[in-house]
Amino acid sequence: MQRSPARIPLGELVGHPARVLDRVVRERKPILVEKRGKVLVLLTPIRARLPKQLKKKSADRKAFLAAAGSWQDLDTDNLIADIYASRERSSRPPVQL
Repeated sequence: MQRSPARIPLGELVGHPARVLDRVVRERKPILVEKRGKVLVLLTPIRARLPKQLKKKSADRKAFLAAAGSWQDLDTDNLIADIYASRERSSRPPVQL
């Protein structure tokens, strides 16, 4: 059976934020922050192990490293000139008033 999270007033979080966060991390238990009996926020510790979908795969890493230097041979001055030239050309038909 799971216990309910500890409850603290908002004033405690505002007055001692580092102490409250340290408690969440140290005890590894969630804390509900309340104001006038209404829950404002639930502070929960993160799990030590990441879920499988967040773990980086070796194929993802290889693809990232392959793309890292792919723009090194690009002529940046020519690119900037092309960008400014394309801004001056209109691809829309003229407006008939």
